[in-house]
Amino acid sequence: MQRKSTTSGFTLVELMVTIAIVAVLSSLALVGYQQWIYAAKTAEATSMIASIQNGQETYFADMQQYLNVSGAGATLNTGAACTFNAAYYYPASAPTGSKAAWVTTGCAAAPVCANFNALNFSADAAVYYRYASIAGPTVGAPNLGGDTTASTGPWYEVEAVGDLNSNGTYGCYFASSMLKARIWSFNPNE
Repeated sequence: MQRKSTTSGFTLVELMVTIAIVAVLSSLALVGYQQWIYAAKTAEATSMIASIQNGQETYFADMQQYLNVSGAGATLNTGAACTFNAAYYYPASAPTGSKAAWVTTGCAAAPVCANFNALNFSADAAVYYRYASIAGPTVGAPNLGGDTTASTGPWYEVEAVGDLNSNGTYGCYFASSMLKARIWSFNPNE
């Protein structure tokens, strides 16, 4: 008696459908992973801005004025565009997708670094963003990120500039003494 041979396996169509499903799921996972990475890097900027704000408030309590960390004549972004001027930021290297060291010793050659030390502020590790802070008397606060709140006393602004995807387009995060609980962004995740 002859047996009928049966072959088991998958057809080409079944394999193609399985590969297509795996490809779609992989692409969704990659997009989700990238968004998670950007969110983690953005958390650095918002956390550091809050710490710089605390340093400014502590400095004000002692000195009755905010510290112009970035120096006389410094101007920061106002939300209409996001640019970088190494003279006003620390670390002074242009932002890229890589971290830059935050060195707190030997700041004599870097006035912005020395001023952050005067605020008793430093980063515990290398950073993705570059940080600046300007301050002034009762008038003259720039319009920051669409904030129309006029300063009625001494003011400060804090900014973080980064380029997380290394494409040459900067993303900025801003905060001010006028609205302490709010952080604005322009080109986030750039």
